[in-house]
Amino acid sequence: MAQTPCESSLRPDWLGVSFRSTTARHQQQVWELVQHHVDRVAGNLDWETGAASRHFEQCFKHDIGARFETSGAGAKLNALTSVLNLSGQYFALASVYEQMRFIEHLHRFKGRYHWTRLDCQVTTLNPDQSAEQICIDVEERRLWIRGYKGWEQKGVRDFDGNVIDGASACFGAPLSNRRATSYNKAAEQGWDTPARRDETRLRGDWAEEHTEAIATAIAGAASEDAAISAYQEQTSAAIAQHMQYLDITGTPIPKPQNWARGKKAPKWWSETLEQEFTPLKLTRKPEEDIETRFGFMKSQYARTFAEYLGYRVRSGKSESFMQSTLDTAMQLLQHAKAEDVLRVAEGLPEGDRAAFIAAYEGSINLAASHSEMVP
Repeated sequence: MAQTPCESSLRPDWLGVSFRSTTARHQQQVWELVQHHVDRVAGNLDWETGAASRHFEQCFKHDIGARFETSGAGAKLNALTSVLNLSGQYFALASVYEQMRFIEHLHRFKGRYHWTRLDCQVTTLNPDQSAEQICIDVEERRLWIRGYKGWEQKGVRDFDGNVIDGASACFGAPLSNRRATSYNKAAEQGWDTPARRDETRLRGDWAEEHTEAIATAIAGAASEDAAISAYQEQTSAAIAQHMQYLDITGTPIPKPQNWARGKKAPKWWSETLEQEFTPLKLTRKPEEDIETRFGFMKSQYARTFAEYLGYRVRSGKSESFMQSTLDTAMQLLQHAKAEDVLRVAEGLPEGDRAAFIAAYEGSINLAASHSEMVP
């Protein structure tokens, strides 16, 4: 298989999509669709059977960077469900025309269920700002990406503290619905030309919204050239929305709540993505959806909930039924992820968001302090 070419690029770098079939025949059509488009890029290579995961009965892998998992009608888990993942290898080796043709076909294919993951990347050759310098600037409080609470640097260091084989600056939790990473692409690929890759990884609703925007833009283009422009513009917009580097030089410690106000992108980042974009907002799901899910939650966990309330009163952990109810609810809130709470807050009127988040954080602190005082 050919190596990833040393070139500047702006494109998706991973695409995940799931399918739900009602018949075995439709599931076979999904598999035929995937094979057709992969063969257009690397028809001289065959699919191989991979180790089945705990989620699906069968797994098929292709050297072009495609992985297809599926379960039949009799499966106990994910019956008649299939998942396709196209890795960066596919997008590096397939032409832009084949990429767009595949995405557009997936977009209009009946039985597609969700876009599950979307990675978008921009690779810069001979960059003015290296990934290693980004790590230094973040460490020394000169640089930050808006919308993220934490970061980590990856890369092995030698005895003197120097990074070996390139550094990576990673923002966001590994399992969150969005993550941003800048890393030394030349070191990863063994290129002689210096290169930095900036990449966003989107899952869940964010992957759904941005992939749909890309697919819709391609399908609605009036010409092939217009489709390519739309493809790159939507990819760039996804990176820009979830990877807004800001110069934070002089920001006080601790960081104020409105720290990003008035901050501007450094010159090297503005030149990386030279375009204006309109941020996408997550589509609010119908209220009946949450009512349905809460209904399932009640039917499944009501008995355990009631038994736990009684246990807390009986063991002296809570003084009364009402106190036990409050303590238990707060314990549940403690396990909600911060990004989930922020996503919920985004659906509220702008004037109510700060108070909602503050109330949530206050409840978490109260629950933690109360749990320390009980036996």
